[in-house]
Amino acid sequence: TAPSLKSARLALGLSQLRLGEALGVTRLTINRYENGHQEIPLFIELAVEALVSRKSRTSRSAARAIG
Repeated sequence: TAPSLKSARLALGLSQLRLGEALGVTRLTINRYENGHQEIPLFIELAVEALVSRKSRTSRSAARAIG
């Protein structure tokens, strides 16, 4: 959904421009997804989930290395 895409982007610490670059779409397209003006394709949803999952695994690994 649009709110979950924005939440995921913010959790990743990415601008609309950077997320768009990572996904191969424009900043305007990300803006349209987040504002509900364009349906979010399944491949975008899956790619964002993968980015969030990867960040989560990386953060846990770093915490174990420090702790």
